[in-house]
Amino acid sequence: MTIAAGLLCDEGVVLCADTQETIPGYVKTDTEKMRTFLRPIYNISFTGAGDSDLIEMTIEEIDRRLTLENPTALWPILKAIKDALADVFKKEDWAIWSLFSGDTP
Repeated sequence: MTIAAGLLCDEGVVLCADTQETIPGYVKTDTEKMRTFLRPIYNISFTGAGDSDLIEMTIEEIDRRLTLENPTALWPILKAIKDALADVFKKEDWAIWSLFSGDTP
């Protein structure tokens, strides 16, 4: 089970996550569950719970979109992130993943 939290502060958000990744019936390992991108205009961090490959793919698509569009203000940054998420959900059949518990053999 992933534990992640975001705490709103005066100057931003403190984001944290645990480091244990479990593949049921196989292994428990330590892994980094947060990715941070430092840009001249903004810094952005991501964390997630669930299938690590799908989370990583989604973060990479958001990073790709932000790199290509190179937005310099809040609304274009948010739009690029929303567009990247929409593309991932359209391209991948995420409906099947909502039914997957991860506990099945």
